[in-house]
Amino acid sequence: MTKITIFGSGTNRTVRPVWTAKELGLTYELITAKEPAENPELKSLHPQRKIPSARVGDLEIFESSVISEYLCDSLPGNNLLAPSGTKERLTHSQWVSFSQSEIEAYLWHNFLLDRSEKGIEFFQETSQLNQEMALAGLRVLDEHLQKSKYLCGDEFGLTDIVVGWTVNWARRASLISSFEYLNHYVDSLFDRPNCMLAR
Repeated sequence: MTKITIFGSGTNRTVRPVWTAKELGLTYELITAKEPAENPELKSLHPQRKIPSARVGDLEIFESSVISEYLCDSLPGNNLLAPSGTKERLTHSQWVSFSQSEIEAYLWHNFLLDRSEKGIEFFQETSQLNQEMALAGLRVLDEHLQKSKYLCGDEFGLTDIVVGWTVNWARRASLISSFEYLNHYVDSLFDRPNCMLAR
């Protein structure tokens, strides 16, 4: 079996490939990278020495959703991700792209503002706009989840690992309390034995 090494730590986006590997029953090594910028091994793995990054055999990969997709693609017939070129794969890609563009980007921007020297209060107007934009994206997911248990239908899949992590980040930021279906959705993810989401 191809050796899988994942570099990452904590409850950040590292959760995505680790959770994916667990769901697929893959054996992997997790190398904790608490100070990515100082880790020489990450120099060749990520152009900015960020985590998560991974080495699968001789292949070096960065970006959490891409690592997760590759793990699925390396195991044909898996029940997490449809084959490339199918309608189901297209649906997966749409929701991943949507969540990262319309929700996660705004959460990340506020995260950075909060940790800036001036503090998030200095950027109150920008922070409020970011929150409103994230809420607009979350509203779309909530409406979609009125029609299906998971994002791509009634079966759990990789889409739910990738997007579910983002939704849980929004939950931890107290942004989904008014969204009934998103709250049920997150509860269903926590019920999974391999769930890696932070409470």
